[in-house]
Amino acid sequence: AEMFFAIPDFMLTLILIGVWLPIEAGFLSLLGTTPAKWLFGIRVEAEDGRRLRFGPAMERALRVWVQGLGLGIPLVSLITSIYAYNRLNSTGTTLWDTAVPSRVRHRDWTVVRTLLCVLLFLLFAAVVVILSAYAGTAR
Repeated sequence: AEMFFAIPDFMLTLILIGVWLPIEAGFLSLLGTTPAKWLFGIRVEAEDGRRLRFGPAMERALRVWVQGLGLGIPLVSLITSIYAYNRLNSTGTTLWDTAVPSRVRHRDWTVVRTLLCVLLFLLFAAVVVILSAYAGTAR
């Protein structure tokens, strides 16, 4: 466990992103959504309405990381997020969805979906608080 904590934050981030990108691409190519996207009623599909193949789904995930999140670099991430938001509002699509090409579909919000999102958020927050308290006592 000590070795895990010895990894610098930026290296751990790169490792986690390297692991997550193919997982996200797998979810999108197999199901058309990820667990979080499903929760929010979001589907990502090819322009013809079919699920993305793994290659385009992987490209999309990588482009989101680079073009939308600026590789997680604080100031760069702020700039790329603002640009992506403004582009989405003005054109109705993002750079990564245009490049792949893919489109995003949204289902209407329901009371059940809203309550489920709130409950899952509270559960996640509780887990973070518990783990933080545990990490503080483990030192």
